[in-house]
This record gives sequence, structure tokens and C-alpha cells, in this order.
Amino acid sequence: MNASIYYHPEAYKTSGSKLMGRNAAGESFLRGFLSHGKVSEFWVQVAKSEHAKDFADLVKKLNRDERIRIIGPGNLGSLADVGVAFYPGPVIGEEAFHRVAFGDGAWSVCGITHTISSSFAMDAIANMLTSPVQPWDALICTSSAAKKSVETMLDAQAAYLSDRLGITKQVRPKLPVIPLGIHVNDFISTQDQKKNSRKLLGIDPEVIVVLYVGRLSFHAKAHPLAMYQALNLAAQKTGKKILLVECGQHHNEFIQKAYEEAFKLACPNIDLMYLDGRDRDNPKMAWASADIFCSLSDNIQETFGLTPIEAMAAGIPVVVSDWDGYKDTVRDGIDGFRIPTLMPQSGYGEDLALRHALSLDSFDMYSGFTSSLVAIDIQATSDAFIKLIQSPELRKQMGIAG
Repeated sequence: MNASIYYHPEAYKTSGSKLMGRNAAGESFLRGFLSHGKVSEFWVQVAKSEHAKDFADLVKKLNRDERIRIIGPGNLGSLADVGVAFYPGPVIGEEAFHRVAFGDGAWSVCGITHTISSSFAMDAIANMLTSPVQPWDALICTSSAAKKSVETMLDAQAAYLSDRLGITKQVRPKLPVIPLGIHVNDFISTQDQKKNSRKLLGIDPEVIVVLYVGRLSFHAKAHPLAMYQALNLAAQKTGKKILLVECGQHHNEFIQKAYEEAFKLACPNIDLMYLDGRDRDNPKMAWASADIFCSLSDNIQETFGLTPIEAMAAGIPVVVSDWDGYKDTVRDGIDGFRIPTLMPQSGYGEDLALRHALSLDSFDMYSGFTSSLVAIDIQATSDAFIKLIQSPELRKQMGIAG
């Protein structure tokens, strides 16, 4: 089976100035499709001719010489020849409207969830009920949590339409749960590579390296305080020398200074190393050097989470929050530990949602305020670190399980 890929370089590349999870996911998907797709030709839908050229360069770079079929606004009906149009986001209602002129059954429209808590994404999902989306269309949900959120939004919109207009008929797309994938070989390191990476980074072989990879953003990804406090407790309890490696990117200088000051206050018993995640060599060395991976996400924008499965591919046990997509991918006690994570019951935070809906607060502010209501069990996190720090056998066992 083949599909047309809607291509915009920003959605499929990690070389931009601001690296997001959806960029990494898009790049990984497209690389996999172009490398392993058993198709006789590649279909690409673009808004600009230069985007088609960029796509063709990617195909050539991956040593594929199949014909490339280009679809633009002027020949949109050609999508009927391939049968499926894939878009790297949730806005399938708009694309369904574009299809109407050619017949609702001319082709299927398929989108995917990434962040679904922004007003833009939520509007796109709610609007599916009043657009010509059909049962043969689909919105891929990257986790069970993402699917539940989408269903909640659709149910709320359906209740509104019923009350407002007396609507009883609903047409919804399929909502398959399909997790994001990675290229496992990118994260596997030999023992020699592990030793060499530590040597290049100046890390003593006896030091326990705990690694965080991802955006370094306390308001839009994961507040670091719980990790800092838990690691400091673990260092006091075990007496081991611990190095925390943060590999990622600070959004601005203010956030960078906030991280540095928080670490000094909360972690007097461990050392810190920062690696710029935009340098492609740094993540490779970080994965090769690490003993334990940690990601205590507490943010509503996190629907899946690539880094825990990257850690498992690297053979590293994980300590993660019991949160959203992490619930699907990390088996507690097998791949590592999922830490109890709490947030207020349904109904609280309506004031925050309203402020975002009214554009009083940006999405960043909305995410930050909401995540401040989320609590991660610091003692349980520390206990998980202690178990892994004290037992090389357990680290190996959980690393192999991953």
C-alpha cells in the first residue's frame, strides 16, 4: 500500500533552530518510509515547488531511484490515484473540505496527534465533527492517553452540537493508537564506543551517569526540581559519585540561568554536565556514556515521549513519571520505574483553560501554569535511583529488557 506524504521541510527535519519532539518524530518517520517503503513510486503533496525539490533530495540521499509523483493545489484530484493522503498533524477536517469537490470517497485523509492541548490543535479536533470527515479517514493517536483526550474533546463537541442544534448524527474518523517509532541502531553502542565516549567527555569509569535528553524547559516539558532533589537524596544515601548529564537545548538565556541556579540549590552532592543537543555528536556520546535515563515529564503537551524508547534502544534503564505516553511504553519494574505522578481531579484548572481560550495566556503560559499543579513523588524517584545505582545487575537486566 502507498500513500501521499504532505511535505513541508519544517515538519520533517531536526536541523532547525528550535528542536521539538514532532520534528524528531517526523524525521524518523520519513526516513523509515523512504528507506523501507516497498513502493514503486513516491507521492508527495506540497504547497511550494521548492519543497518538492527538497523532498527529491531526501529520496536521492537515501539511495532510492523510484519515480516521484508531485501533487500541488493545481492537481489535487490526483490523490485519488494513490488513495491515501497523510498530513503530519491533526488538521484533517480542512483537508476533507478540500476533497469534497472530487468526492468524499476519492481518497482517505490521515493525520496524526502530536501536541493536542493547544487551542489550535483542540479546535482542529473539535471541528472534525462539522467537516466532511468520513469513517474511512483516520487520526492516528500516538498513545492511549492521546486517544482518550481526542475522544473527550469529540464527546464535548458532540454534546454542544446536540444541545445547540439538535444534531443526533455523528461521523467520526478512525482513531487507531500507533506509537511513534525510532531507528534502534542509531542508539546502540559497543563497549569500546561507551568507553571512548566517556573518555572524550572526561567522565571517570566509576562515576554513575544519569542522563536527561530533551528540551530543557521547566514550563513546557519537564520541571527539573523533582529529578534534582531525588538525585541529591540518592547521592546522600549511596555515597556514590553521580554525574547528571543534561543533553538538550534551553529556549533562552533566562531559562538556562534558572536551570543552573536550581541545580546549585537542590543538588550540592552531585555534578552536572550540559551538552548542546543541537550538536549531533553530543546525543550519541550522551547515550553511550549513560548508566540511567530519567525523564519526569509533568506537562500536558507531552502525548507520547520519544526519549524513553530511545533510552531502551540504547540499553539503559529508565526512571520516568507515570504520565501520558510513558504509560504505554515503559513497563514498571521491567524496563525501569514509572514514578507515581498526581494532578488535581477533573474540573480543576478550568480558569487556566479559559484564559488560554480567550488568548489571555499563551500556550507556553497555559502549559506552565497547568504543570505547576502536577506533583511527582520525589521519595519514590529517589528510591528508584538508589536501586539502580546500587545494583549493576539490575541496570543490566532492565537495560536488556528494554
